Amino acid sequence: VAGQAHLAARHLERIGDHISNIAESVYYYLTGQHFETFD
Repeated sequence: VAGQAHLAARHLERIGDHISNIAESVYYYLTGQHFETFD
């Protein structure tokens, strides 16, 4: 069960990363400026 939860969490993190990349691409497409993050 713990292994499945870890696997699900890892996949959710990757989905979140993909969504962030898509959002940054859309922002650049609409504004012509790069989105600055404060990581």
